[in-house]
Amino acid sequence: THAAEAVRYLQHCIGRMGTKDIRIHNLLLSFLSEEEEEGPLLKYLTSEGLSPSGEPYYDAKFALRRCMKLRKLRATIQLYTMMHLYEEAVNNALHVDLELAKSVAESVAEEDQLLRKKLWLVIAQHVIEQDKSDKGENIRKAIAFRKETDSLLKVEDILPFFPNFVLIDDFKDAIIQSLEEYNTQIEDLRTEMDEITQGTEALRRDIAAVSSRTVRVTHDELLCAKCGTGVAAQAADSAFGAGGEYFVFPCRHVFKRACLVDILCGLSSAKQQLLDKSYADLGEILGQECPYCGDLMIKSISKPFIEEGEEVDSWRLN
Repeated sequence: THAAEAVRYLQHCIGRMGTKDIRIHNLLLSFLSEEEEEGPLLKYLTSEGLSPSGEPYYDAKFALRRCMKLRKLRATIQLYTMMHLYEEAVNNALHVDLELAKSVAESVAEEDQLLRKKLWLVIAQHVIEQDKSDKGENIRKAIAFRKETDSLLKVEDILPFFPNFVLIDDFKDAIIQSLEEYNTQIEDLRTEMDEITQGTEALRRDIAAVSSRTVRVTHDELLCAKCGTGVAAQAADSAFGAGGEYFVFPCRHVFKRACLVDILCGLSSAKQQLLDKSYADLGEILGQECPYCGDLMIKSISKPFIEEGEEVDSWRLN
């Protein structure tokens, strides 16, 4: 027929000539959707009509309207799934094939647990309500179905789908299993809480030890790491108070107060704010960490050797 010849020509343009024109792809999709068998249409939607990255060459919304109009149910479900409209895909799949609905629910990313659970609940309700003549058989089907969800659904999730008056004997094993799972979760949470408590206590002890920690240095070690002079030497420092004050860090680096201020002013971008601090506040800042071993020195790696406007010739190699 003319339609078959048109399909062959369009497939040649797409497959052999690599045409990516959306109009060509939409036209081929229109012809395939009119065929009685959905196989060629599904093959085109899932492979031939997709780019290597998975993006469709055809207009997905046009394809969806076309398939819905011509009642191509499997193609419609496939398009819903590709467009991440999973709820619509599952609701339509339940009227076609239960296994197809399950495959749609499985295709949802594992990270989206809420959506996965919502879809499986829709399928579970359909399984339970499709045959109300034998309640015992429905219960057994529901319990077996719950196992297919990899414990995503609990017994309490599917109980609302059953009548108010139903024998609980059929739920006995499932309820016991559910209680055992909850007991395991409670034990895991209790273990985690114990570990957090122990970590908190250890941190509290460390903080208490830091507040009372002392460092002993010999007289020979009482040399400023910056200027190399003895820290006991009194140097006039009208801007920062007593010149004899010094800082000793756990790494055993010793600094005069004035030298420490000079180092921090050189490393910090907020030099003026640092100089505007009061004597006591500045002392707390100076004692936070060693300028040679702390984070401030590491962060200064990105600082250029030559500031903007400085003489560059002095750095040139002869």
